[in-house]
Amino acid sequence: MFVLTLGVSNGVLDRILKESTRRIAPFEDKRGKRVPANKITGVSLGHIKSHISSFPHYVSHYCRSKSVNAEYLSLEKLDHRQNPSK
Repeated sequence: MFVLTLGVSNGVLDRILKESTRRIAPFEDKRGKRVPANKITGVSLGHIKSHISSFPHYVSHYCRSKSVNAEYLSLEKLDHRQNPSK
């Protein structure tokens, strides 16, 4: 009766009942066991951080009490249209 309410088939219910008699948990949780395919390695992350830190940056005078370590990119020095010599 409750099989229709839960939306499971008899086969699924039979497997769960058989597994539950063998051990405490019916199935092992397999989430989070693999390394993601798009994970960035430590070496690549170091290269990315060094590249970002090579840009000119400054500490803003607005709200320094809230964000002590926040740094912002200096847009005047990054704009290549104003500085054609680079």
